[in-house]
Amino acid sequence: MSHRSRIEERIDSTAESVRNALKRTTRALAERGACPREIESTEVVLAELMNNVVEHAYLGQPGRSICLRVDILDDSLSCHVVDDGLALPGLAPPPVHRHDFNVDLEDLPEGGFGWTLIQDLTCELGYVRSNGQNHVSFCICRNRTA
Repeated sequence: MSHRSRIEERIDSTAESVRNALKRTTRALAERGACPREIESTEVVLAELMNNVVEHAYLGQPGRSICLRVDILDDSLSCHVVDDGLALPGLAPPPVHRHDFNVDLEDLPEGGFGWTLIQDLTCELGYVRSNGQNHVSFCICRNRTA
């Protein structure tokens, strides 16, 4: 697993900053040769994670920082998101919850899909709370042939 390239940035804790960071990151991934599936999966997972930071870890408070790093490796896109907001409940990502869609329209769930989507799109997912910071890491597997 050789290191090919790294994308790093620190952004403000606002929805607009997250959107702009996602645009820059997807553009940088494309410029560095990531395929559309890898870019789309990375964008979806980063969007879920960073928007969760803005909404839940920072409770919508602007002026806080989110650090993002993406290492482009031969076999994966290795991503790391760090914030100093509130910890994840239970100090772990929530378990995968499969919803029952065979219910009446008014009984369909309105949310709770984010972490399941994250876990479905990643080949590795980790969370650590250390020194007052949340560290979420994940990998998007690359389907490369030699």
